[in-house]
Amino acid sequence: MYYTGFRPGDLFGLRWPHVNFEFKSIRKIIEKTAHQSPEPQTVPLSDPAMDVLEKWWEQQGKPSSGYVFSITC
Repeated sequence: MYYTGFRPGDLFGLRWPHVNFEFKSIRKIIEKTAHQSPEPQTVPLSDPAMDVLEKWWEQQGKPSSGYVFSITC
């Protein structure tokens, strides 16, 4: 959240296909504005945000689908 400005709902709904490592961006429908703009928005990512996501992706086994941050009890 710190690096992207996303709200918790946007992060918890983030899926790996939304993340574009090549173009350093996230493309998804932003939850709060979905009723105003139902089209996916492209959010550029800073280098620190990309570093965090790339390391997390590697730690998770380089998945190509599923949620980026799953909630487990």
